[in-house]
Amino acid sequence: MFRSKSTADPAILAQSPAVQLFVQHALAVKSDFRLTSENAQSVAEICARLDGLPLALILAASRCKVLSPQAILARLTGALGGALGLLTGGVQDLPARQQTIRQTIDWSYNLLSEREQILFRRLGIFVGGCSLDAIEEVSSRLKGSQTRLQSIPELSALDSAIALVDQSLLRQTEELDGEPRFFMLEILREYAFECLIAQNELEIMRHQHAAYYLRLVNAIEPKLRGAEQEFALKRLDADYDNIRSALTWSCSSNVEMALRMAAVLWEYWLSRGYWSEGRAWLTDILQRSDAIPSLPVNLRAQVLNGAGLLISVQGDQPAASIYLQESLRLFSRIG
Repeated sequence: MFRSKSTADPAILAQSPAVQLFVQHALAVKSDFRLTSENAQSVAEICARLDGLPLALILAASRCKVLSPQAILARLTGALGGALGLLTGGVQDLPARQQTIRQTIDWSYNLLSEREQILFRRLGIFVGGCSLDAIEEVSSRLKGSQTRLQSIPELSALDSAIALVDQSLLRQTEELDGEPRFFMLEILREYAFECLIAQNELEIMRHQHAAYYLRLVNAIEPKLRGAEQEFALKRLDADYDNIRSALTWSCSSNVEMALRMAAVLWEYWLSRGYWSEGRAWLTDILQRSDAIPSLPVNLRAQVLNGAGLLISVQGDQPAASIYLQESLRLFSRIG
C-alpha cells in the first residue's frame, strides 16, 4: 500500500512507483505536466488516498487535463463527491467494467454471494480496520429488529471475511495478540458505506458499531490502571478511529451511550496526553447531557471528574475547579 512521505521534494517522491504511474498518465493528457515543489506533496497525498491502486491513479491522473493535483486532492478529501464521484469516465480502451472505479467495484461486488455482499457493506461502518471479534459482533443477525435484516441468516463472519480477502476486497494483518485484523482500502470502504445507505441499514449499523465499542472500552477499563495498562492503551490505540466514529454518532443520536464511553475514555485521553481532544469531547458530551435530566447521575459525575482532571493538567485550574466541584456535589448526592 502506498503511503505519502512527509517530504515534498519532487526528486524523492518521483522514486515512488505510484507517483511515477500518476505522472506518466498525467503527461498523456497534459503534455507540459511536471512534478514540482508546488504540486509534489499533493500528488503524493492523492496516491496515498487512493491506496496506490493503479486503476484509481490512472483515472485520477486523467483529471489533470482540467484540474491541478491540488484541486484533485481537494475533491478526493473534501465534500465534493469523494473518490467514487471524481473517478468516472476516463480510459476508453479498457474493458467496460474497468472504465470507472465504481463500475469495477460494482462488478466485483455483484460476483459475491448474498452473505459476502452483506458482510462487505457492513464492513463499511468500520474506520481504520477491525478485529474478527468486531466483525462477528456487528455483522451478526440483528435479533428483534423490525427490518429486512431479520430474514437474513446468521453470517459466518470468518468464512465470509476470508472470501473477501481472497477476492482482494479486504486485507488482513495481525492484532497485538496475534488475532487477525481486517481492513478495507479507503475507496472500497466508501463504496461499502454507500451500499449501507442504499439498503437503509446505515443507522442500524451505526448503533451496532457504537454498542460494540462501548462494550470494548468497558471491558478494557479495569486494565487502564496497573500492570496491563500499556496493553490496554495499545488496544484502544488500534481502534481509536472506530471509537471516534462511535462517539461522533452517539453524541447526535444516543447521548447516554456517549456519556458511558466518555466515563471510561477520559483515563485513556489523560494517559495518552490527548488533553485538548479529550477536553473537547467531554465538555461537548456534558453540554448535550444537560438537556436530558433522566441520564444516570453517577455517569455524569464520572465524566465531570474526568473533564476536571484533564483541564487541570492543562493548567486551567479555575475551569477545572468548576467541573470537579460539580462532580463532588453529584457523588455526594448519590452517597
